[in-house]
Amino acid sequence: LLYVLCNELVHRLHQLLELGWLPRVWPLTALEAMTRQHYVGHVTISPPLDANDYAHVLSNPTEQRRLYCIKKGALAAYPYIARIRTHTAIEFALERAVERLRKRMVAHERHRRWRRRRHRRGGDGADASRGSANADRG
Repeated sequence: LLYVLCNELVHRLHQLLELGWLPRVWPLTALEAMTRQHYVGHVTISPPLDANDYAHVLSNPTEQRRLYCIKKGALAAYPYIARIRTHTAIEFALERAVERLRKRMVAHERHRRWRRRRHRRGGDGADASRGSANADRG
C-alpha cells in the first residue's frame, strides 16, 4: 500500500509541475529529476499536457484530435531518441558480454571436469608410459 501511495504522490507531483500549477523551483525540480531516473522495462514518454488535454481524456477522439495527439507525442519523443538509441546499444552490448562470459564459464567448467577425470585416471596413456620407462632406468 505504501508503494502505491508513493507512486501516486510522485505521479501527481509530475502532473502538477507539467500543468504549471507548482512553481519550478530547485527542490521540486530536483525531486522530479530523481523520481524520473528509474528505468525498468518500458520507457514512457508523455508530452506536456494542458487542462484542455485532460478534458478530452474520457471522450472518443475525433480524427483531428487523434492527429493532434500523435503529433504532440512525436514531438515529445524526438528529443529522447538519441538517448534511447544509446541506452539500447549499451543494453545489447552488456547482454552480448554476459553471454560470452557464460560460454567461457561453461567451457572452463568442462575443462576443469575433464582435468579432474584425467587426474583420477592417473593421466593419459603417454604420461603413464613415460613414467614406467623412467622407472626402468632408475
